[in-house]
Amino acid sequence: MGMRLVGSGYLDGGDIKVYRVRFKAELTYYIYVKTEKISADFDVYVMDENKNVVSKDESSAHDARCTITPRWTGEFFIVVRSAKGYSRYQLYIG
Repeated sequence: MGMRLVGSGYLDGGDIKVYRVRFKAELTYYIYVKTEKISADFDVYVMDENKNVVSKDESSAHDARCTITPRWTGEFFIVVRSAKGYSRYQLYIG
């Protein structure tokens, strides 16, 4: 499965953007946030419909990535957060 662009934008330090997506049960999804500035630090969180974090990347790397294999089909939320700095970004799901 190839990566598809789901969203893009600009975030400043502390800003967040939330995306609503539908995932199918038992499929593995790769979430990737690519930043333009290497001086920025972006994090990504995947939450279920009850706002429970089911996957995340809070590393100090400028890009963020994680995987999820949901046990049920349903809506999930992907939260992109600028932990430090500012940058334009692209959100991909594969």
